[in-house]
Amino acid sequence: MTKPTAPRASYAEKPITPLMAEYIAWLKTETGYDVDPMSVQLSGVLRGTFQKSDGNQKRLAASAARKAQESKARAERKAAKPATKKAAK
Repeated sequence: MTKPTAPRASYAEKPITPLMAEYIAWLKTETGYDVDPMSVQLSGVLRGTFQKSDGNQKRLAASAARKAQESKARAERKAAKPATKKAAK
């Protein structure tokens, strides 16, 4: 039985591009962190794919719904508080 191939495994087999190599060097210089070149390349190439993915879109929608509910609850609590008058000067 063969192990199933990850849907985007081919990206990990591609050589690091010259521009990405420059970016990797820049990251190391700017942060002092010894980044993994392939991880940087994969994240740069696949970030847009991730953002469009069903799983991420569902997460974003759930987060937006939660924030909307929290905002509504805050507005309802504020509306339920009795109005206070400022002291006249």
